[in-house]
Amino acid sequence: TDLDSQTASTAGKVEIETLEEGRDAEIIERLLTSAVLVVFKESVPPGTHRDVVDAFQEDLVVDVGEDVADTDYASLMQRVPALAAPVQALLADDGDPLGFSLAFFPEPFILLNKAETAWNSEDIYPISLDPHTSAGFVRGLRNPFDYRVKVVGPGQGQSVEMQVTRRLTLPARPTNVEVYRLLPDGAEIPVEYAFWDITGDDFVSSVSTEPASWTADPGIGESDFMVLRETKVGDDDGETVITWRIGLNFVFRDNRDPQEGDVVTIITRKPFLATDAFEFTATGPQVDIEAAREMLEDIRVVPNPYVATNRFEGLNPFSTGRGPRVLKFIHLPPEATVRIYTVSGRLVRTLQLSEGSNESLDPAALLDGTLDWNLESEEGLSVSYGVYLYHVEAPGVGERTGTFAIVK
Repeated sequence: TDLDSQTASTAGKVEIETLEEGRDAEIIERLLTSAVLVVFKESVPPGTHRDVVDAFQEDLVVDVGEDVADTDYASLMQRVPALAAPVQALLADDGDPLGFSLAFFPEPFILLNKAETAWNSEDIYPISLDPHTSAGFVRGLRNPFDYRVKVVGPGQGQSVEMQVTRRLTLPARPTNVEVYRLLPDGAEIPVEYAFWDITGDDFVSSVSTEPASWTADPGIGESDFMVLRETKVGDDDGETVITWRIGLNFVFRDNRDPQEGDVVTIITRKPFLATDAFEFTATGPQVDIEAAREMLEDIRVVPNPYVATNRFEGLNPFSTGRGPRVLKFIHLPPEATVRIYTVSGRLVRTLQLSEGSNESLDPAALLDGTLDWNLESEEGLSVSYGVYLYHVEAPGVGERTGTFAIVK
């Protein structure tokens, strides 16, 4: 720890007046002790203290001091697992978690995600999705799956026989729809459905076995719909149960019925399930070379022109002579070489900036580098007045050229 060196360094920077001579070091020691306690209380959760105290009350003995190796402290973590939480808290930067944190916002109910659910064409009636419920008979399960309904040719789809109310069993019949469960990898699993025919030019009866088409009729305020029967989530080999009822939202009167070739993807809002797993991949920092190359255009020489003197220059420390002169190259990347030439092409001076690597370049780093030139040549001679050329070479990024003038 560096705390032992803080007393001497603090005494040299802070003036402390005491009533008694020689108590400066004692006061600073108390200040440091209080500061350590404040940091400890702010960083370490109070609930972690009890287990550590209990460990020491069970006759745990720990040796501390400058002569104790780091490996001994590390082994202490294994002997006292309760130390892990407070140590991690103290290692964190400003009390924040090490690395990064993930924030999840669970859905409280399984509902239709209207923002993500969509037809291939916007002029089709939107989807309505509700659990199929019949009083005293069935209450449909809100199964947390996504679905896809494809509209096919007349009679190319096939519904199944299913009892949907206490007194109504819908027969199997040809339809113009196919219903699929949509898996996370994009695979489609066929889903059994009963077709409840209520509207359309081909309407005969809900219990007819004639082919039926999926339609809606805003005039009578009704829509045909499908009642799904499928396995529960996480129980693919279990029994099938009645879940959702899919219909058309006929409130949008200017829309149309779906036709052959139309497809709707139905997305539901889902809470977290025991079968869920969240996976993510973290990638290292990358450099957008093209963007960094464009930012080289921000490199400047200041002042330009240099006229006799400038505000960067300090007071002349000598009784005679011109004193120091300064011209700055600004907005350089961390690693750069600046070469200064006369207009005839003679190299005057080479300046090097080495404050890191351009491989981890970001805009802040690119705009941060500065090189000072004292207006002297490689031989240490003052340069003459006139126009000069400069060339900036930034490894891994690009090059930049420009001119500046020194005016008498």
